[in-house]
Amino acid sequence: MKSSRKELWFNIPTRCGFVNITLQVEACPKESGIQDGIALVNPMHITASIFIDEDESGLHHDYEEWLEGLAPHEPVGKYWYNRTGEDNADAHLKRQIEFLTRKTGLSARARQVRAACLWRTLGGQ
Repeated sequence: MKSSRKELWFNIPTRCGFVNITLQVEACPKESGIQDGIALVNPMHITASIFIDEDESGLHHDYEEWLEGLAPHEPVGKYWYNRTGEDNADAHLKRQIEFLTRKTGLSARARQVRAACLWRTLGGQ
C-alpha cells in the first residue's frame, strides 16, 4: 500500500481566521502520484478546526459571530482554564463546537469548498 504525508502550515495574524485550503488539499494526491485512496485532513493544533462549506465572506462572518456568541472571548476571567495563565479557553470551546457540528453533519455539505477555521491566541502557534 502506498501512502503519503504532507504538512501545511498557516500563520493567522488575528484571533480567528478562515483559510481556504482546497487547492493545497487537491494538490496532495497529484504530488504523491497516488491515484486512488482516502485523504485525511486533520488540524494538528487543538484550537483549530476543519469544516466543509462555501468559501463566502458573509458565511465566514456569520460563523465567527455565531461562535463568539456561544463562547465569547471576553471576559477572559470567566473561564477556569484561563486561570492557568492562558487566555484562549474560548478558542477550545469554539473548536469543540465546530467539531461537533462536523461530526453530526450540520455544517458538512458534499463537494463544497473546504476551509479551515483557526481559532488561536494572539502571538501563539
